[in-house]
Amino acid sequence: MAKPARPGARSGVSLDAVADAALESFVEGGYRLTQVADVAARLGLSVGALYRYVDGKETLFLAAALRAAGILQTPDQLPLTAETLRGADQALRAVIAAEARWPALDRAAAGQAPGPTR
Repeated sequence: MAKPARPGARSGVSLDAVADAALESFVEGGYRLTQVADVAARLGLSVGALYRYVDGKETLFLAAALRAAGILQTPDQLPLTAETLRGADQALRAVIAAEARWPALDRAAAGQAPGPTR
């Protein structure tokens, strides 16, 4: 098995650039309509080259969300996988909870009336 690529290996693109391009793509097209190929094209990379950074669309989305929250950290080895991003959803929840938006979303999802967020 080949050794995972290092950040920016061969392509000159950083994980931050990948996350930024993913974020732009997901904002413009939504999750369902955005494809890995869309993000690769935005970066001027092949889809295969993008898979040196992330292992799939879900990981790409999570990297974009972590970037938007300001908590994306480049690991020692790429590609990012679900294994390397374990707990990222909890990190995102902590960021959102600190902004007091998550409880309001939970209430809305439960069909409850809006109320204080703190």
